[in-house]
Amino acid sequence: MSNNFGFNALRSIASNNAGNNTVFSGASVEMCAALAHAGASGMTAQAFVDVFGFDANTAQKHLRIGQAINVANSVWFNQGIALQSYYERFVVSMYNALCRKVDFCNPSTASEINAWVNSSTLGQISQIVTPDMLSGGVDMALINALAFKSKWVTMFDKNMTSDEDFTLATGSVIKVPTMYVDDKFDYAEVDGVKLVSLPLQDNGLR
Repeated sequence: MSNNFGFNALRSIASNNAGNNTVFSGASVEMCAALAHAGASGMTAQAFVDVFGFDANTAQKHLRIGQAINVANSVWFNQGIALQSYYERFVVSMYNALCRKVDFCNPSTASEINAWVNSSTLGQISQIVTPDMLSGGVDMALINALAFKSKWVTMFDKNMTSDEDFTLATGSVIKVPTMYVDDKFDYAEVDGVKLVSLPLQDNGLR
């Protein structure tokens, strides 16, 4: 499994959102797709492999992600639908997913899902669905939320923040509050893009 899907999707989304900031979680999309892939077979399963690059190590990779940050995975299915027992065991063991039968016609179901996500992300994500998203014949909802909060190994001194020039995509220059720190970091320039790696205190992430 690679990050190709995430980068390709981000490139596509950003191209349709030119001039604006874009925030996108490829990992969330991958995990929801992985929950669906776990119950697929034949050509459908192969389609997931072709698009996302899933392999025998995918579930283990996602399990490691879940151990490093707050990940909320869940399978909500409508009344009248029954999950296969092997599928439920797999998503519970490998994705720590909640599997719950609900009534999607009941507006309170959205509140139930949001309350669970809020609790699972320690209050960092309070809402992920609205009642109208669950209406209109929805039989199953695969929910994923990622939440992470940590401190950098090398902290920024807020007293060192100052207004500096920032060049927009249009070429115009504006003043923005800019943080400053003097230390050694991994750095790279790729295709005109400048990258810096800032290590975090928790779990060796950066």
